[in-house]
Amino acid sequence: MWRWLNKHLFRLRYWLPSSSYGFYRCYMYRHQDYPRECYPDPVGAAPLPPGERAKVIAMSPPGTGWADRLNGIVSIWGLCKQYGWKFGIWFQAPFALEDYLLPAEVDWRVDPREVDFANAAPVICCWISFRSTPYARRYLREHIGRHALTHAYTNIALCWDDYSTLFRELFRPAPVLEALLEQYAAQIGDNYVAAVFRFQELLGDFDEGNLSPTLPEGTQREALIARCLAELQRVREENPEAGRVLVTSDSPTFLKRAAEAFEWVYTTPGRVVHMAHSVDAPMEDYLKSFVDFYMLMRARKVYRIRDARMYHSGFPQIAARVGKAAFFDRRF
Repeated sequence: MWRWLNKHLFRLRYWLPSSSYGFYRCYMYRHQDYPRECYPDPVGAAPLPPGERAKVIAMSPPGTGWADRLNGIVSIWGLCKQYGWKFGIWFQAPFALEDYLLPAEVDWRVDPREVDFANAAPVICCWISFRSTPYARRYLREHIGRHALTHAYTNIALCWDDYSTLFRELFRPAPVLEALLEQYAAQIGDNYVAAVFRFQELLGDFDEGNLSPTLPEGTQREALIARCLAELQRVREENPEAGRVLVTSDSPTFLKRAAEAFEWVYTTPGRVVHMAHSVDAPMEDYLKSFVDFYMLMRARKVYRIRDARMYHSGFPQIAARVGKAAFFDRRF
């Protein structure tokens, strides 16, 4: 039942004004899925012995993508750093995070034996909007660190001002990612801007778990593609000094059309998948999301371009924040 309700409320948010999000936020907080079967007695989790430091493990909220998971990881690390708690990351599905990102200044890797679901206290705080609310901030601060071991599931961005610093303390690219970034940097140079288009299932060529509408083939799809290409041309005209325009999208159709339409468009090869809806994709498919994220980080400007039907993705905004690039949210 909750899965059905989540699906239809998520679709409904396309047509509701932002002032109507209150109920949906409440719903997300109270019924966000997490592996309840892993916690036999969450109320009776091991208490924090006097004089000991609590350990907090940032878990991966099910049904979320990279942007939501990264927000939670960075926020939990910010809290642990502030209050002196021990910190770790448990990110093993649908892939091991260490396959793509390695510890930088903080060794966040967790031995499977340390996860210890039987004695951990789960804390869950997930919202439709990743930006922190006063209630979410207070809830996390009050409930995390009260037990010897806490498993924190959240997508909230608590430490927006320090996001870039916290991210760089945690992560550096793994060799497989670094090699591709060096290859693409040699091709695009260091003077480029980026434009991001998140269609979800509107063009019928991306799996989002059937959470968004799909436009009928023909006129409607072509009209949306044409308008997005026009907005892309506008980005180019506003940035004549940029060598190239990096285009990222969840739609292979749009990436192909953009590259065919403009010689100054640069795209990275590969197929994009959503990690919440592609649990058995090959490593190369997940790798593209990390490639695009770092490429956006290194752009001079990042544009999120969308109409009312397209997804208000946090992915480009977070990448721009980490890379300290100028970010523009352009709606048409």
